[in-house]
Amino acid sequence: MTLSTILTFALAAVFFLEGALHLYWGLSGNLPEDALISRDEDGVRLFDAQPVMTIASGVLQWISALIVVLPGSGLKLGLAVLLLLRAMGELNYIGFFKRVRGSRYATLDTWLYSPLSLVQAVGVYWLTRI
Repeated sequence: MTLSTILTFALAAVFFLEGALHLYWGLSGNLPEDALISRDEDGVRLFDAQPVMTIASGVLQWISALIVVLPGSGLKLGLAVLLLLRAMGELNYIGFFKRVRGSRYATLDTWLYSPLSLVQAVGVYWLTRI
């Protein structure tokens, strides 16, 4: 088994698991909002997690898993760019360069969500180069 095959399956598995989590949260309503929804400086949630949007996010994760395993590099390159942009964030509430910190979400974003997005971006990009 080659390194690219291992990387492909590992990335696809992570995307699949992320999708399954989102599907569970969307269908069960058991969304740990303080860990998954960013908040402004006053601690107010920036959006309400609607079940349909949570499920849609899970479906997009599953589409990402499919993109990783499909041949060709065009969609993979686009996915890598999206993941890199997610890791960098929008400079206020999400990503490595966010300015609002201190919430549970912000801490998890700094130490888990953004690094995971960056690792996925690098991995998916690497698959476009082979």
